[in-house]
Amino acid sequence: MRSITPISSTQKRFEWWISYPINNYNVTLNVGDYAHWQESFYSVSGDTIALDFYPLRQNLSKAREHFKQTFEIIKCLEATCGAYPFPKDGFALVETPYLGMEHQGAVAYGNNYQKGYSGVDLWGLGLPEDFIILHETGHEWWGNNVGCSDIADMWIHEAFCTYAEGLYIECKYGYSLAMDYLNAQKKRISNDSPILGVYGVNEEGNGDMYVKGALFLNTLRHIINNDEQWDTLIKGIQTEFRLQQIDYKTLLDYFNRKTGLDLSKIFKQYIEYPLPPRLEKRIINKCEVQVRWHSEVNGFSMPLLYNTSDNGQWKRVEVGTEWKTIVLDKESAKNINFAEKLLYFLYH
Repeated sequence: MRSITPISSTQKRFEWWISYPINNYNVTLNVGDYAHWQESFYSVSGDTIALDFYPLRQNLSKAREHFKQTFEIIKCLEATCGAYPFPKDGFALVETPYLGMEHQGAVAYGNNYQKGYSGVDLWGLGLPEDFIILHETGHEWWGNNVGCSDIADMWIHEAFCTYAEGLYIECKYGYSLAMDYLNAQKKRISNDSPILGVYGVNEEGNGDMYVKGALFLNTLRHIINNDEQWDTLIKGIQTEFRLQQIDYKTLLDYFNRKTGLDLSKIFKQYIEYPLPPRLEKRIINKCEVQVRWHSEVNGFSMPLLYNTSDNGQWKRVEVGTEWKTIVLDKESAKNINFAEKLLYFLYH
């Protein structure tokens, strides 16, 4: 707040200011009988960030306890996505009559001080986190700092933000639970239209952009198969495109350039078509496992991860749309498993 100016005996003018570029849909107005307190967060950037909390006055006592999780959420998002993008303006959590929204620097909160999503554990993992605080805070990085130049690419906001939830879970609870978290809502994916919308006509893509988009990014991580590089790639998006609007092509070019791989056909299948790749499998002579991908993209190829026991290390084989043979002994062929939590695909 910059100033409060008396206008009359019953009116005052309040002037608020933001120092960074902002998407116009992120501008909002909240009016109510708010309580307020401020705390400090010490960012990895070296900045001291003001954290302002605005619960409705009657909810002050429970807000003081419930909003403590904000510190750990920002800490883990900084560790996995990079420094908080708006240190000069700080971060605010503001109670609203609607569920939530990523309003830049004034995140809207309306989850009624509950765990999960409106009190429902959509993931079945019994986690104590408030989903709205986690997801909408993630948008400070994905959507507010790095945004899309056309709403057709809103998947960039929502896929990366949903994936960032998984990064938070991995930061706090470890890799295995993060994989469970990212895969927990897989059954909600409709796969009936692309997550990419239509450019130039204000049309966003399918709502699958959240969960399917996050699973695509998780797939990409395991295709690249280098977690140190993956960490650098995720943080690099935040620095290379800081305070910018980008599009699908810009993001694809970034991944190709930074990895030295041609990921174009993989991106195309997951982003531009309703279905992910479909895996077909058959066993020949009881010891030869043959696999191939079904894809709408000509020349599609993607690594497949497999093992032959519950505790076995994942092995990697490059698979295209023609049959690929994996030679095993009879018992191993019978027990072959594919890494369905690490790669998102369907069976043909």
